[in-house]
Amino acid sequence: MTTTRASLKYIGDKQLNQITPLSIREGKPYRNVRRSFDNALKKAQIEDFTFHDLRHTFASYMVMSGLDINTLREILGHSSITMTQRYAHLAPSFKQKAMQNIVTILSQNKESEKASSLNY
Repeated sequence: MTTTRASLKYIGDKQLNQITPLSIREGKPYRNVRRSFDNALKKAQIEDFTFHDLRHTFASYMVMSGLDINTLREILGHSSITMTQRYAHLAPSFKQKAMQNIVTILSQNKESEKASSLNY
């Protein structure tokens, strides 16, 4: 079994709330994820970004991909929707697309109503 497959099997064997980040090379738990993360930031020349920012990014992407806010709340372990909403920042383009969808739906309904009134 390749180390990647072994790593995925290890992850699959764990409960959702017990997943441990793994080294793909060795298939063993990382001893210090924070140090690896900080080294990656330095190599990529990324400043003003914390490990905790990944949690916000994850939440935002999950909501934008269609995951409902209550399920996300459960995944993140929040006791309230309010806390989850603080984490799930939507990209402006996502909000614009949502508003455009509303305009499209309203336009279609208006045309449908117009066609119905012509049939009477």
